[in-house]
Amino acid sequence: MSNAAFGSMILVVVGLGGLALSLPSCSKSPTWSNSEWTSESGEAMPEPPALSEDRANARLGSQQVAIREQVIEGVPVQGSYIKRLSQDGQPTWAKTKFLSSENLPSIKSVRRELEQKSKVSGRMEALQKSLDCKLTGALSNELRWKRTWTLVFKRTCERPLGEAFEIVMNSRGKLISTDLAGASLTMQSQRATLYGKGPNLSTLAPVTVLVSTDPNYLSSSELEVNSDAGVAFTNLSQLQQAAPGADQFDMLQAYYYSTKALEWVAQHLKFQMQGLKLRTQVGFPNKSSVAFYFNKEVRIGAGDDVTFSHMAWDPSIVIHETMHGVIDALTHLPLGSGEGGSLQEALADTLTALQLDSPLMGETSYKPAPYQRTLDNQMKWGDKTGGLYHDSLILSGAMWEIKKTAGQAAAEALTIYLLAHLVPSSNFADVATQFHSWLKLAPAKESEVVETILHARGWL
Repeated sequence: MSNAAFGSMILVVVGLGGLALSLPSCSKSPTWSNSEWTSESGEAMPEPPALSEDRANARLGSQQVAIREQVIEGVPVQGSYIKRLSQDGQPTWAKTKFLSSENLPSIKSVRRELEQKSKVSGRMEALQKSLDCKLTGALSNELRWKRTWTLVFKRTCERPLGEAFEIVMNSRGKLISTDLAGASLTMQSQRATLYGKGPNLSTLAPVTVLVSTDPNYLSSSELEVNSDAGVAFTNLSQLQQAAPGADQFDMLQAYYYSTKALEWVAQHLKFQMQGLKLRTQVGFPNKSSVAFYFNKEVRIGAGDDVTFSHMAWDPSIVIHETMHGVIDALTHLPLGSGEGGSLQEALADTLTALQLDSPLMGETSYKPAPYQRTLDNQMKWGDKTGGLYHDSLILSGAMWEIKKTAGQAAAEALTIYLLAHLVPSSNFADVATQFHSWLKLAPAKESEVVETILHARGWL
């Protein structure tokens, strides 16, 4: 991410395509089937072919959310999905984007491409030096369509300042792109001295922190925190002794904010996050102004003391990035690009503002101004420019006004509805459709207030 904004990040450098995979007809683009189903329709729920196991299977409020995608030999088909909502075990709603069997590449051709794994892995190893990064994680695959089917290989590569590239190659080892990502233990209570709402709005005070019984202690089934500075908590007394200025303090402060945020999500959204990782001092020993979520991991730098300082002390930054993990799990909206990326940012800001009862993002750590951006705005649908964060404020601004005018409960209910019904391909028009649907279900008093706000802002 740039120093100008915190959030998810994508930098795409387009290159060459890959080998053609076998299709019954390679001369034309595959035809996608898009549908939305409800249990009231009286029709059978669509069941696309070649579906994966659930990528997300979680409870949101009183509903069960499941997201699946099409796969060939375990390789996901880019852009495919079925998102399903269930109540008491019975499907109530589904939205799909999928290809029929005749439009998918053959199993034989995919197997042939997968045989190139070791060659591609070697090419990626050789590419580290020129990209000034170090490969981490495992090699993964994806099927993409661009004039023909291409099986790509992907692996994360991390730069010294903490930016995480996803290197993408075809089966011949040619670079397609580099994407800069823009995401049950026994527990015990311990006392620590931390900021409740950041140094601008609170003072250091004793708080209770729920930690693991095992070093590094900052770990639970929901969250694990580590530091790129190489420090850790080796005994429990260090939790009580951690003070501002120490690398361990940044870890503990970020753990506290993120844990509280996930507790709020569990209580208000009835969603239980699992397996999120958080890293502080990203880019160490350099002081970098990075803050982003990617692949179930939040990464937060110390701040370069020019644009940001003490980023782990800023609750809006830590909570915002933690919320990307929640949104990713429930919607699979894209990170860092397009209208879907703006919706990701808007929802992360909205969930952060609802928790902090403040529309200000970056209020504690942003140095050029009192805050980096505010949801307290009058931005309308017609103000769209294509800017990731600019356009995000159109939705988050409306949600903040709903919170102020219709109340916290209405804003939370509408946010839950969006999280349940938005899908990987959702855009602003889809949000407008979901607004219409929610208004039909909301109590009359709330519906009237919210409808007025959405009309005035051009959503309806």
